[in-house]
Order: sequence, then structure tokens, then C-alpha cells
Amino acid sequence: MQLPREPSRRAVTAGLAGIVLAGCGVSSGRLHEPSFSPEPPEEPEPEPTEEPEPEPVIWPLTGIEYDGSELPERTALAVKVENSVQSRPQTGLEFADLVFEQQVEAGITRFNAMYHSVVPETIGPIRSVRPMDAALAAPIAGVQVFSGAQPPFTARVRDAGVQTMIFDASDPGLARRGNRPAPHNVYADVETLYAHANTTEGPAQDLFHFSEDRDSATAAEVGEEPINEIAMTFSGPTGSAPGWRWDPEAEVRGIPGGAWQRLENGVEQLTTDSNPIRATNVVVLRVEMAPSEADPHVPETLLRGSGEGVVFTGNRVASLTWEKGGEDSAPLRLTREGDPILLAPGITWIELLPHSGVLSY
Repeated sequence: MQLPREPSRRAVTAGLAGIVLAGCGVSSGRLHEPSFSPEPPEEPEPEPTEEPEPEPVIWPLTGIEYDGSELPERTALAVKVENSVQSRPQTGLEFADLVFEQQVEAGITRFNAMYHSVVPETIGPIRSVRPMDAALAAPIAGVQVFSGAQPPFTARVRDAGVQTMIFDASDPGLARRGNRPAPHNVYADVETLYAHANTTEGPAQDLFHFSEDRDSATAAEVGEEPINEIAMTFSGPTGSAPGWRWDPEAEVRGIPGGAWQRLENGVEQLTTDSNPIRATNVVVLRVEMAPSEADPHVPETLLRGSGEGVVFTGNRVASLTWEKGGEDSAPLRLTREGDPILLAPGITWIELLPHSGVLSY
């Protein structure tokens, strides 16, 4: 029987070589395959940036936010309003942003009322200025309105850089009206006054400092005992005896939470429109009085240097220090332990009470 023959060494070698070459062919094919780069990752969409909210526009004499982008271009008017028995009720006094009450002759008081954010049609009755009015108006108002004055008093207002509008000088916008006897019947047409004002520059924003709300005002934060009534006597038994009574239900300029209602000799003081005279803040400053250099019969409030006082906001009270430079145009600064007094947004009355006067609360 014939056995199968072994393959020759040459045949085996050739077979192995074929396998190796076949393997090399496969490997060589893989090396030449086209390469693909991975696609770059998508960049994330940038998050939209929020536009910063615009700074609120604030009325400088009240601290109340204005609902527009910028304040109207108008100056503040300082108007000298009478407060004798014959002058009451007054017209337009409830619309003033800021009112200074000061003693004149015989212990009675008059007002220098500052108008800026609210402009009534009519204000009065209007009377004459006194020596201290230049120091009240110059830091705040572009115009001082009054019925007349001794020449040195008028000159002092003008020298302080304040335009004067005077009834006795036949300036426009001032006239006698109504059935009251003179001199208690001079009234101002406010639109005419503004039409003849030489400036539209408003008060500076840093004259007074205001809190965001009533609860964060200085007196509301540091005051402990509730105060329900403030009583003052300016000079002797015949002097003016104004006061303020806390009304928790009242509003000022639409701001709820209570208000101070003004009193005269214990009776609520109303205007000719039967509107109450209210304040958010009542500031009482103790001041020196002296005879005027121009006329020793006319008392002058010496509102320069420094002194003590109190501020009532809400139905709370806090002590304060006031300072004012010697120049009439120097601003009045109110501080407590070195920090500015924060008034609540609203109407402020500043009582310039002589050291000889009486304050109780």
C-alpha cells in the first residue's frame, strides 16, 4: 500500500510565506484608511446679561421717588407766608415740601415755605421777609417771594444769590385778592412766578438725607417711647403756640402709616380748601435770637454755628445736632453722633425755636 507523501519543505515554506504576505496585506490596508477629526464641541450660548436697573430719581426736598426719568427743570420757590390770626386759613401751605417756622415781632411766627415737587395754583397770604430768610432760602431756592421788606433785608437775600419777587416792587404774579383787609391779602399766582424765574436749577440732592421708608428713619430706629403730641410756645404768653398731634391713620403725599397734624393753640390747622396741614418729619432746632443790626426792633434768628435739637418721625423722637456755616448760602446739616439724620420720605417742617421758648412732648 502506498503511503501519502509528506509535503516538501519548499511547499510548506511557500505556504507559510503566502499566509504571512496575506496578513501583511490586511495590516497594510488598515494603515491607509482615511482618518476623521472629531467635530469641535458646540460653544454654549452666552447667558443674557441683565440690564442694571436705573438709579431712582428722588425729589431732593422730600426724598420721594419721582415716576419719570429726570426731574422737571424748575427751581424751588421760597415763599414768605403769614401766620397771624388774621391770615388764617392760609392757601397752598399744605403743598410745601419743606417749611421753616420762625419768630418775628411780638412773639408771633411766619413761615418760609419751600415749593418744588408739588406746585399749587395759589399761595398766600404773603408777607415781608426778615433778616434770617436769606440764610433759609439761599441753600435751597432760586427765588424768594415776599410782599416787601426793609432795603437791607432785601439786599441780603439778593447778595446771597437768590432772585427776589416782591409785591411792593410790582413784580408779576403777586396781587391783592379776596375780602381780607390789607396787609393780609397778598397772594401769588405760581405759574406766573415760574414764568419769570431767572433759573431752572433745582435744589442740590444732598441737602437732606432720607431713609428708604419710615421705619428706617433715625427717630424711628432710636426712639423708644411713643410720642403722641408736641407742644411749643415761641415767646411769652402772647407768642405763637403751635403744636403737632400724631394721627396714625393719616397719609402724606399718598404714603400711609400716619402723619403729624399741625395745631394752632390746640386746634387743628386747615387751609382754605379745608385740607389739613401735615408733616412726615417735625424738626425742632434750638436757636439764638438777637436784634437785627439793620433794625433793633426786628428780631433775627441766628442760624449759624451749631446747636441742639430733636427730630420727630413716626411717633418717635431722637436728639440731634445742627450746624450751619457763616455764609447765608451754607447748607444746614443735621447729624446724630456724627452721622447724618435720616428723615422719612415726605414733608418736613423745621421749627426754629428760641432758647427762651418752651417745648414739651
